Amino acid sequence: MMPSIESASLQPPRDGSFLSHLPTIREMLGSLDTLTITGRQHLMAKVVGFIRDRGGDAVRNVGWRDQRVAIELLDGLAVESSRPMPDVHEFAHRAESLVALLSAAA
Repeated sequence: MMPSIESASLQPPRDGSFLSHLPTIREMLGSLDTLTITGRQHLMAKVVGFIRDRGGDAVRNVGWRDQRVAIELLDGLAVESSRPMPDVHEFAHRAESLVALLSAAA
């Protein structure tokens, strides 16, 4: 069952681990194709906002070159999510790359 936008909570877990949310983000990315344009934009903004708000430590834990890549990926996600007709596949590809990068640093 795919998580809905409403049910996929991105609040920090009780253990406070940002990285524990990465599998949920991956599931949410898998549901992008099933959503309306408005739903896609909402979910994309939610993912970008969560990573920006809560992922700072994870980004700082990667090497300086990977930090630059992570910031560029996140900026690209923000741009794509703000488009009137966001490219779901481009967003998902960038997001998966960012999740993989941050997961490897754990």
